[in-house]
Amino acid sequence: MSPTAQVVANTTSTTTSNDEATASPLPPHALSESKTSAAPARPHPRPGYPTCKLRFECHDLGHPGAEIFFSHNMVWRDFAAAVASVLSTLFDLKYMAKIPAEPSSRQKEELQGVLVHEMVHCWQWNAYGTAPGGLIEGIADFVRLKAGLAPPHWKKEKRDNWDQGYQHTGYFLEWIEAQYGEGSIRRVNDALMNKRYDEDVFWAKLFNKGVKDLWSEYCETLPARDDSAVDLLGGKIDKKPKDQLEKVLG
Repeated sequence: MSPTAQVVANTTSTTTSNDEATASPLPPHALSESKTSAAPARPHPRPGYPTCKLRFECHDLGHPGAEIFFSHNMVWRDFAAAVASVLSTLFDLKYMAKIPAEPSSRQKEELQGVLVHEMVHCWQWNAYGTAPGGLIEGIADFVRLKAGLAPPHWKKEKRDNWDQGYQHTGYFLEWIEAQYGEGSIRRVNDALMNKRYDEDVFWAKLFNKGVKDLWSEYCETLPARDDSAVDLLGGKIDKKPKDQLEKVLG
């Protein structure tokens, strides 16, 4: 098994102000003190909503990838501030160890980009599980893109289908946002909230066009397709069959 670092956020319920916690019996020697000593006041009101319990696991502290991770993240601060729902994120330490150290910001930006992508999944809607997986992943990478955390190997390129996901769909959504105004992709997410996905109806209702027409217009803005690719570290890859490209680019 590859060494990984894992963060899991489990939703746990807290006692609300309407619930009385069962008191633990005091030992005899403490009864007299309890009558004279007032209990310390809570510094903050007890919350009336579920909170998250975070558990962090690192399977190999000595791995170079772990050193990179901890040098750019204060786990107790960064995750507690960002997580507000159930989250499970796995970091491949072998992958992190391969992230170039130069420029100096590259490693930190890659880790932040992965976190941003995964956090989006906590808040986005999926049309009761009927939305295309490529759209779900594309929205997450669209947010990463707008956060200024796109890695150097991402590029705009013509693809066979609009919903191939990740940066390919992310750049397509960025184009829609530019064409139809700020907040367009927020409306896409909102439209996935409380109804099942119907491609023929969904996009036409939002933009008065089918998604295939939108994709065709977007592709017209792109240069001719280049069947070469770059790897995750920014290096050039020789031309490969389509199935191999999919493996490399995800």
